[in-house]
Amino acid sequence: MILRGLASLVVLGLLALNLLLPSAAVTARGPENRVRSDVASELAIGRSLPPLELQDLQGRVHTREDLLGHRVLLTFERSVDWCPFTKARLVELRRVFEDTPDLRIVWVMAESQINERSRLFIDELGLANRILFLADPKSELIRTLGILKQEPEAIEQGVPHPTTLLLDAEGIVRFVDVREDFHFWLDPDAVREALSRGDW
Repeated sequence: MILRGLASLVVLGLLALNLLLPSAAVTARGPENRVRSDVASELAIGRSLPPLELQDLQGRVHTREDLLGHRVLLTFERSVDWCPFTKARLVELRRVFEDTPDLRIVWVMAESQINERSRLFIDELGLANRILFLADPKSELIRTLGILKQEPEAIEQGVPHPTTLLLDAEGIVRFVDVREDFHFWLDPDAVREALSRGDW
């Protein structure tokens, strides 16, 4: 528990340090409640999630059918190895939805972004106790959904645009947020708000 708290403080400290760097205005970074659709994709409310085959951190394959039967918060994100914004968002999601057991949280990354450092970060904070981490081999699902980052830097090969979906128990998309700039991430309160609307 102490280790988890210290790790959380380190992540938040890294984020605070990054906010102070002169590369971008401080006001241009952080969570926001505005839902975005910055990137043209194949995602739309009312559509069914396409077939998929993703691997968990132990190498087990998960299909679309494995996600059915639950409300699912499905996120596609950058690395939790080198991106402090993604780390901050991940820790925040776990905290906000810790007491929402009927919501399944699934975090998808490009297979190329999962390494020993990302595994260590996930393990040290006990994040896999609440969140299912899945790797997208060759970024196939990311490509299918049209959310692959175009013209990436070398470190970003196969990385998706930050994307948040809410799926109902039948795998139908009920909420979509796709953003181009990772410096702005979707505030979990916007997700909570979407979950509270409608009977699903």
